[in-house]
Amino acid sequence: MDSVAHVQAALNAFLESPDPGVIAVKGDWGTGKTFLWRQLIGKQKSAAMCTRYSYASLFGCSTVAEIRQALFESQVSMGSLASDASVFLRKKSASLARYAGPPGIQNTELLANVFVDKALREIVVCLDDLERKEQDLSPAALLGFITNLRDERRCKVVLLFNESKTDQDKPFADALAEFREKVIDHEVRLNPSVEQCYQIIFGDGKFDKLAAARSTPSAEQGDDRTLLQIFQAAEIANIRLLRKTRTVLEYLELHVGKRYRNQWPVVARQAVKLCCLHFTHAHHFRVEEVAAQKQWIRMFLNRNKNGKGSARDKTILAEVDKIGYTPDQTDQITIDFIRHGFVDWDSYTALFDELEAESASAKVQAEYAGSWNLLRENFRADLGVIVSAIRAVLQKHHRALAVQQVAGAVKFLREYDPNPTDERMLAEKIEDYAKFCTKNPRKLELMDLEPEISKKILSLLEKQREDKAIGDVLTMLTRPGGWNSEDILHLRKTTQAQFFAWLKEETRPGLLRALHELRIRLAGDPVGKVVLKKLDAALHQLAKRSPIDRRRVYGILKLPPKAKRAAAPSNQPPAVS
Repeated sequence: MDSVAHVQAALNAFLESPDPGVIAVKGDWGTGKTFLWRQLIGKQKSAAMCTRYSYASLFGCSTVAEIRQALFESQVSMGSLASDASVFLRKKSASLARYAGPPGIQNTELLANVFVDKALREIVVCLDDLERKEQDLSPAALLGFITNLRDERRCKVVLLFNESKTDQDKPFADALAEFREKVIDHEVRLNPSVEQCYQIIFGDGKFDKLAAARSTPSAEQGDDRTLLQIFQAAEIANIRLLRKTRTVLEYLELHVGKRYRNQWPVVARQAVKLCCLHFTHAHHFRVEEVAAQKQWIRMFLNRNKNGKGSARDKTILAEVDKIGYTPDQTDQITIDFIRHGFVDWDSYTALFDELEAESASAKVQAEYAGSWNLLRENFRADLGVIVSAIRAVLQKHHRALAVQQVAGAVKFLREYDPNPTDERMLAEKIEDYAKFCTKNPRKLELMDLEPEISKKILSLLEKQREDKAIGDVLTMLTRPGGWNSEDILHLRKTTQAQFFAWLKEETRPGLLRALHELRIRLAGDPVGKVVLKKLDAALHQLAKRSPIDRRRVYGILKLPPKAKRAAAPSNQPPAVS
């Protein structure tokens, strides 16, 4: 019988017994003593001899009177475990009437004591957190009160405490050791497994089915453990910690799990590890220390040294190694929520968008490789299976695959099972690739392509360059790192009249700043100087249109005015005076 079942059986037998008594349920903090007791008493319809139930935590109590008052105020019916104070008052009103004294005279303190004394008889009492009582509360007085509840008031008393902590309170430990046999009738220890605690908090299975970890270079690549396995590695059998961890996961799942499905498994695992480190070891180190990449690397390098601070670093690394934690760039969102109770999601959107795109690309590549593995790995798959697998991936992902991959797949399918749909997908991919390279000319890569496909791409690139608007070229050439000789050649074909027509119609903000930058860049390029001459001619032409345009061209753009032509020499001889 496991620990939980053993404690449940002992408590049920205790409640069903016709005799009063005291049972002690011992266990470490967070193992679920209070949770198990409340769960059990909540299902209890009645207990032998007893019709009512009271609960009191000794956390912060410094007198027996405070405990008595707390037990009285929390009393409920065993039948319903719901507040039954009004019924109890009616039943006891007659017996209390004789203590009221002459009309008009009220002894409220006497009435209160009598009322409490009458209430605390033949009830089930739970005294929790004995180790958290105040030092002012006399151990002998507390043990005497417990004995009185059992012997004089015929109560069933359940004590819940962490014995390892009561042992640290020497006066209480000495008194308990001396009077243990007199006070406590039965003792049981609650020592649940990690899995039992996990089932209590995560038993609905919501977080059990996590997909494979992110398939991109990261600290967490390959960690596909379940959350339970992480808790087991950390040896966490603490219901409070598990409940706090679930709160963190619920919040993160709402924001990450629904929008970034590829990132959610990694974020969830990292959150569990960070919660284990924070809630268990916050008194030893801050979780930010182990989450910081540079700090973590420093500790890792120092763990085999004997320098200052290395002992502490070794302690921290022993804990992170125990649960398999290494920093990840998404860790800060968990730390933000642990520390502040909220996350500024706007500051993390760009990061998650980038990671999600990487993950989506990695999944596509895995599917593509898997379809070809049917051909390359063994002799089991026949031609029909291979063709179907490659075509299925092509139809699903041809926009996301590289042009070389699409071309290779279509070439294979053309050889064994030609289909016009495959050719259309290849044509679409070639067109998309040409558009991409027009905007990103340095990304042009034609290796491993059939000459026919390379020619098609180059032809489309040339056509798109011819169709490119002057404004688009201006944007490309003036952005950081955007200088490209192909765009200069395109502008070389632009006439002064075309520049003039464009300048008159262009409405973009910041045009003059862009023109100023463009002129500087054109002046430093041999081909650009040819373009600059035609652009400046168009600007001079524009300056003649109005005084304000003249101010823009010569005042803001700082274009040098056109040099005036010198007067032609006269062939007539000078006049003779």
